[in-house]
Amino acid sequence: MSPFYPALLACLAGAGVSAALASPTWLTLVGDPNDPTADYIQFDPSGLARGNGLPTLPVRVSRAHARTSQEGIVFRSFEAVVAVQCKKRTAHFVRASFYAQPDFKGTSFRTVVFAPSDIRLMAFREIKGEPTLRVVRAACNTAIKTIEPDTASEIESQALKP
Repeated sequence: MSPFYPALLACLAGAGVSAALASPTWLTLVGDPNDPTADYIQFDPSGLARGNGLPTLPVRVSRAHARTSQEGIVFRSFEAVVAVQCKKRTAHFVRASFYAQPDFKGTSFRTVVFAPSDIRLMAFREIKGEPTLRVVRAACNTAIKTIEPDTASEIESQALKP
């Protein structure tokens, strides 16, 4: 074994890599995950990152009934990463993994990665309570608190206030 390997492991551990491997903390924005007859939307603030200059956030959605995506995929739940444009108050999908069962049970049967030129705006048909705006607020407000100071001031100037 290389003498640099233990040093590399120590540096990675010290840099907080172990925190990045921690389990997600899903917070519910809309609905009730304990009600099998309800739609619900959750996000994971610990997964907040930046991609192509925008805050990105893991989001997951479980539907009470089967739905069909724009791509023709029939699903009951999906996990996605969305890129958020705070100033425009919109978000678009970067990646989505679809499940046949509600509550993300089993393994995903299909994952779609959207090209930067293939903008699929995040929208939640037939879910009340302005969930898209709530996801955008959550991402922008979390980004202000957690992203490096020079970037945070840029996001703060664009953030939505409740």
